[in-house]
Order: sequence, then structure tokens, then C-alpha cells
Amino acid sequence: MTRILLVDDQALLCEVLQTWLEAEEDFQVVGRADNGETAIAQVEKLEPDIVLMDIEMPKMNGIAATQIISERFPQTKVLVLSAFEDEAYLVQSLQAGAQGYLLKNTQAAELAHTIRFVDRGHNQIDPRLLKKIVTQVPIATEVGARSLPEPALLHQPQKSAPEMLLEVEGCDVRGGTAVELLNPPSYQEFIPEPTSPPPNSKQESSDNHTLNQRKNIWEAFRVEKLTKNPKINAFALLGCVAILLMLGYSIFPRNREARVLQPKQPRSSSILPVKAIAVEPVNSYRESRFYTGTVTARRTSELGFELPGQLTRIVVDEGSRVKAGTPLAYLDSQRLETSRRELLARRAQAVAQLKEMQAGSRPEIIAAARASVRDLSQQLELARQKSQRREMLYTEGAISREQRDEALNEQAVLQARLERSQSQLDELLAGTRPERIEAQQSLIQQYDAIIARIQLQLQKNILKAPFSATVSRRLVDEGTVVSAGQAVLRLVENKAPEVRIGVPATVAARISPGSHQQLQIGQKNYQAKVSSILPELDASTRTLTVVLTLDESIGTEVSPGQIARLKLDEIVRDSGYWLPITALVKGTRGLWSCYVLSEPVKSEDGNTFLVERRDVEVLHTQSDRVLVRGTLQSGDRVILSGTHRLVPGQLVRSLP
Repeated sequence: MTRILLVDDQALLCEVLQTWLEAEEDFQVVGRADNGETAIAQVEKLEPDIVLMDIEMPKMNGIAATQIISERFPQTKVLVLSAFEDEAYLVQSLQAGAQGYLLKNTQAAELAHTIRFVDRGHNQIDPRLLKKIVTQVPIATEVGARSLPEPALLHQPQKSAPEMLLEVEGCDVRGGTAVELLNPPSYQEFIPEPTSPPPNSKQESSDNHTLNQRKNIWEAFRVEKLTKNPKINAFALLGCVAILLMLGYSIFPRNREARVLQPKQPRSSSILPVKAIAVEPVNSYRESRFYTGTVTARRTSELGFELPGQLTRIVVDEGSRVKAGTPLAYLDSQRLETSRRELLARRAQAVAQLKEMQAGSRPEIIAAARASVRDLSQQLELARQKSQRREMLYTEGAISREQRDEALNEQAVLQARLERSQSQLDELLAGTRPERIEAQQSLIQQYDAIIARIQLQLQKNILKAPFSATVSRRLVDEGTVVSAGQAVLRLVENKAPEVRIGVPATVAARISPGSHQQLQIGQKNYQAKVSSILPELDASTRTLTVVLTLDESIGTEVSPGQIARLKLDEIVRDSGYWLPITALVKGTRGLWSCYVLSEPVKSEDGNTFLVERRDVEVLHTQSDRVLVRGTLQSGDRVILSGTHRLVPGQLVRSLP
């Protein structure tokens, strides 16, 4: 999938371009920008593969933005899409690092085709602009027409101008860049002095003919360079390149034999220096895998009152740290306090009566009871004597029977009163009966139970912390009439937080309870102890939950709900080669490539090689290196960096 960034100050044009490009299955428009400064920021943020760049925009134009993007982000390729058919814009764009130049009236299919070519590393220029350049540069055309032989390679596909410049660089210009070709030196720096060919040597004759052709072309450049208008120099160069492109062949020798037969060897100063390492195969690698979970508190409670009532006071706020047993909130307790005081008074009365019963009657009361018994005894004796006299009188007939009965009745009444007084005296002398004392004690115990119940209700009207924790939330405020069990506060325990992480069953089998594992929470690493592995497999994630306990001392550093990552090292069996990431070049069909030093070329220092491209598949990424497999072989010397400046077949110098 090719990621594309659109840079143009015309919003309507961006809409049309996005519609065209997203119709292609292998294109994705990742963003837009309306000026050069925004484009640079978007490239840094989105990392697109291709930037479609307009030229004239506010704040920063497209050419300046292209130069910055090419220098800072070499993996991103810039394709200029402009409405100006101006040769100066073309030259400036190529010098800034653009890899293509198209006009805005280009057809959608041609635009898509060009983007794919640029993404593969090719350079493209709008053919209409090349034709215009050719018609405006008669000198170069005349020289080219006079110097070029009949085309022998017309069947080969035509190449763009930058590709032709790269061919010049890779074959015969010995390290010269496209910028150097836009301001070429004299041809004598690049063309060796001709030597006399040996007799009957067709190959040497052909090479000398080729050298003469190159000499004619560079002579044309030299002549044009003498003019005072620098724009004509660019016209001359592009005109010659356009002629070669339309004729469909190159005047520079491409085969190795031609290079070998050059009388002079390449100069080391003009060849790109690179660093390379020899790769060796590996059969396995250690991979650190991370499993994600969350930090949880060991205990979390939503506290409420057991009894209904009006909430009168909350003494803590959210975020307050409290210890176990600390009062947190209060309910209204006036009615319960009144009932408790009344019961306490009744109990005090019952206790006093019990004490009186246990202590017995006072001596004064006993003495009075005895006096009453004596008095009644005397009265009874007098009544008995009176009754006897009346009986005698009645027998003699001196009195009536009624008078006799009155005397007998008076004697009986006094006898009863005497018996009652004697009983009371006996009771006072014997003390209170045990049954009455027990009954009084039971009454006191009943009062105690009622008072205890009220006291318990008063205690339940005070909400206390069941454990040391932090107040997470206040769910109600003062004045609210809460029902029994309604949540008032939420507490989260402070110390010894736990981490719960789901891992596959095969991984959990390698973890032992009681072992210590490394956890990453935030930006810090912690050692945690595996307290348990839950036996049930999670139905949704199909993993077993590993419970790890952190040290109590770090309870304030982490918070419940934070993401925790468990790091486990595993040995993976796979064969390949380790390469630095900087050695990779984006390939086609999801593959990557790298450049290796293939064949040595005879040179002054003996460290000159040809560059060869090898396709590889990325197996694993680890920090700044990757494990790959593909067409690499043991001992191949892979170029470490600077791959954006290389093409297959280029000459490079290996640094020690």
C-alpha cells in the first residue's frame, strides 16, 4: 500500500486528487497540506511514501519544501505536480531532490502509473515538458543529431531523464551526481585520453566510437556553458537528455567489458564511500514478549450505613487517606440518644430496688413491727377476757346473745390482726424472698439489653473505614436521607497493589507461583511476585489470569487502573541474518531489499565494488535491527546505511 500526502493550496484540487487516487487499490491518501511548512510537519508525523507537491503556495513554496523533505526524510519521495510548463521550475525541482515532475492536466491513469514508478525508485518527467525543452534548444538538438549514430536499441523501453542521469552516474561519469550534470564540468574530466586501438580490434573501435559520441555531447555542453544565460545551460542539458530518451538508447556503454577496457581507472574521490559488514546466519533468537494487564487494588469497597437516616456530616474528602477505624460520616442520632437516656434512668431505679431487697429491712421497721405484734397481743388477751365474762353473763341471762357475739367477734378480729403483724414481723426478720430478687435482676438485664441495642444503633450511625485506604469518591452529600445499604463513599486500599495479566495457557505453564517477574508500569520497571494463577480460563480472551503482587513500598507510585506489561523472554527457532534497519530498502509485493558489495572493480585503492540488490523478507524486528531471510548468503557484505543514494550497478568504495 503506497501512502500519499497531497500538498496544494487549492482545496478543490485536493478533493479531486484524493478521489482519483483512493479509487486505486494500492493507494492510500494519508493527509493534506496547503503550504510547504505544513507539508514538512505532515511528512514527519505521517511518514508517507510519496508527496504530490505543488510549487507556488503561501508561506513556503514547493521547491523549498522539496529540498527540506529530501534532506530530512530520504525515504519519502517527492513528485512535483505543477501547472507551470516552465523549464526553470523543472531544473530547480530536480536540484531540490524531486524524483518527478508532472503537469496538473495529466490524466488520472498516467498519474497513478507515474506514482507507482516513483515509489519503486524510478524518476519521471512529463513528456510534454521534455518535447518543449527539445524544441527550444536547437544547439543541443543539432549536435545530438549530428553526433548520434543510428539507434541500435530502439526496442528497449524509454527511460525518464533522471533515470538517464543515473545511468550516466552508474556507468561512466564515475560518481557524478544529477546536480553535477545540471552544471557539468568540461568533458575532459570524465573522458580518458583515447589510445590507439590494436589492429583488427572491433571492440576497441566500437569503444572509441562511443567515446567520440560522448565527447561531442559534452562539447555541446561546454559550448553552451560559455553563454551568459544560465537557463540556456539547463535547456542544453535537458535537450540532450530528451534526445537520448526519445531515441530510446544510451550512448554510454553498459556492459562490464566496456568498463574493464577503460584505459583509466575510476578516481576514488568521485566514488561514493560506504560501510559494509559481512553477515552470518543464525538459527534462533531471543524474543521478549509483552503481555498486558491492569493494576488493581487488593480491596475496593463502597461503604454505606446499615440503618436508614439523615446524613448529617461527612468528615473526609475525595483523595483523603484514612486508617482503619477512622470515622468517615455520621447519621442523625437525636431520637436514639433520648431513648437511651430514658432507659438508663429506669435501669437506675430498678437497680436501687434490687439493692434494697438484697440489704433487707431497717431495724426501726422491725422494732415497729414487733411493737405492733405486742400491742395486738395485749388487745387480743383483753378481748379474750371480755369474751369470757360475756359468756358467763349470757349463761346467767344477764345479757343478750348479741352482746356475747360482739365480744367473740372482737376477739376474732384482734386474733387475725395479730397473725398478720406477726407474719410481717417474720418476713422482716427473714428478709426479701430470692424469687423477688431474681425477678428484679431480670428486669435490670432487660433494661441493659435495650440500652445495648440502642448503643449499637448509635454506633452504626457512624461510618468507619474498614481498612487503610484512599477515598476514591463521595457519592452523596450532607442532608441526604439515605436508605439502608445505600453507598456513601468509595474506598480503594493503598498498600500492596495487585496486577492481573492474562496469558496463554502454554505460557502460564512456565510461570511458577512465588517467582519474581519484571513488570513495566508507565516508564518504570518493577519486580513483582507471582502470588497465584487463577485456574479458570477466561471465556472471552481464552487466557489464564496471573496475579502478581507489588511491594507495599511502591503503593503510592502506581494507581489502580494503570496499564502493566509483563515481560517474558522466549527462544524462537528460525534461520536468517541480522541486519541494521538502516540497511533495508523498500521493495515490491511486501518485500524489502538490501544492497551488497558484489564484484570488486580494479581501482587505485583496491576497495571499489559494484552494488547489487538482494530481496529479503523481514522475520522479526528487534530495536534497531531486523532478522531477514532471502537471497543473502553467508559472508555477503551488506551496506549499512545511505541506501537512498544507491542504485544497482553503481560503483562504491568500501570504508574500513
